[in-house]
Amino acid sequence: MNRNKTPLSEKLLWNVQDCANAMSCHPNTIWNRVRAGNFVQPIKWDGKTVWRRSDVENFVERLAG
Repeated sequence: MNRNKTPLSEKLLWNVQDCANAMSCHPNTIWNRVRAGNFVQPIKWDGKTVWRRSDVENFVERLAG
């Protein structure tokens, strides 16, 4: 099956690897920060754990202060 890859900037929902790529870290770092309350909480969609791109972008904006 040949699946088209949607660029990260066009995806509305990100998986943990997408978040890690955007934050330049390992997926385990994302999960560790979620558990510590230092990252955006994921949502469940269609049985998968995902993050809203807009939530992650807003999080980064707040970091920039």
